[in-house]
Amino acid sequence: MEHAPANARAVAPAPAPSEGPDDLNPVAAATPSASPSATEPAAIVGETTLAAAVRAVFDLGLAMLDRNLPGAVEGEAEAIHQVRVAARRLRARIDLFRPAIHGARARSLHNDLQWLGRSAGAVREFDVIGELLRERASVIDPPLSAPAQPLVDALARSRALAHRNFLQDVASPRYRRMHQRLTAPLLRAAAANTWVAEAAPAMLEPIVRKARKAIRRVRADSAPVLIHRLRIRFKRVRYALEILVGIGGRRTRRALDYLEEMQELLGRHQDMVAACEFLRGFANESGAIGFPPAALIAAGSLIHDLALRRAKIAERVAKRARRMARKEILNGALREIVREARGARQKRDETELPVAKRAAGEPSKAPAAETVPDSNGAVQAVEASALPADAGQEPLTKRTDESA
Repeated sequence: MEHAPANARAVAPAPAPSEGPDDLNPVAAATPSASPSATEPAAIVGETTLAAAVRAVFDLGLAMLDRNLPGAVEGEAEAIHQVRVAARRLRARIDLFRPAIHGARARSLHNDLQWLGRSAGAVREFDVIGELLRERASVIDPPLSAPAQPLVDALARSRALAHRNFLQDVASPRYRRMHQRLTAPLLRAAAANTWVAEAAPAMLEPIVRKARKAIRRVRADSAPVLIHRLRIRFKRVRYALEILVGIGGRRTRRALDYLEEMQELLGRHQDMVAACEFLRGFANESGAIGFPPAALIAAGSLIHDLALRRAKIAERVAKRARRMARKEILNGALREIVREARGARQKRDETELPVAKRAAGEPSKAPAAETVPDSNGAVQAVEASALPADAGQEPLTKRTDESA
């Protein structure tokens, strides 16, 4: 791991202040500014078309990105974190709505957002590691803070290098091209006439299946890479359910509660893994750089403390993951959304098939006689044609195809 900007890639000079649109976000001038109250995520109702849903979630993601980019350029830790989150959410939306997006465009946007997320994540990682090391150093031994100062300085240099690279990335043509393509996504023709509720099971099932597989592989003593994979799988399910919660119900909301709780644990686990990797890199390079022995002792103490805490969190993660599997939390949410998809298909049949038959000129069945009470309360038969248009209609035959 590099701790100094000696090997930094070439960085373009910082743009001069301008009264015009932000040079790092040239599309912002063409789109309304995001209000501070704009939030992510937004739930989509079942009768929203795939095309409208993609545009809505992309607009929200771009608003979140545009709102936080100026602060991230200035180096604000929270703004950089939100840029990273916006990139992750947008990438998850592409994975979820991939059937509605042109294949080559979906792959291109996925790769671009992954690139942006990693660029912002490199800066964010050093912010998190710094907070964690300061917290643990004071808990282990308050006098440890002074010998740990070389660690803090190394973190600052690494963070500065990562931020310089981030500035270069968001000023690049690749970023501008990605932003423009997210503003005007290239969608498949079928997306304009397909309800989200109809497509939701097929979109969600692969994401849930991968998460279930990751649950089965995790144990208390699993390697950090397996627990990190579980974190990624859970995050994708969570982002998908946040969009589809308007289609689901109680089980979907329950799954989101479990996933939020797990994400907190998994995030803390990954923070400790990253901190230990940084400290080991620092210890390996400290001899050549000439850091004092006290700094090495501080690094060793912190590594030991973080490793113990990581192991305890891994036990809690494995236990709660097994509980989720036992209670079928993810399966329950998926089954709930499958039921809603059946209802959506039936609703479309009941509203669209009669129109299609009339357009095709198909003959209707002879109207059946109906019985209505006369003014004296006696029941008499009348022709169905004498009734209001919505009375006396036989219900349409329901579809038997229950596939997603």
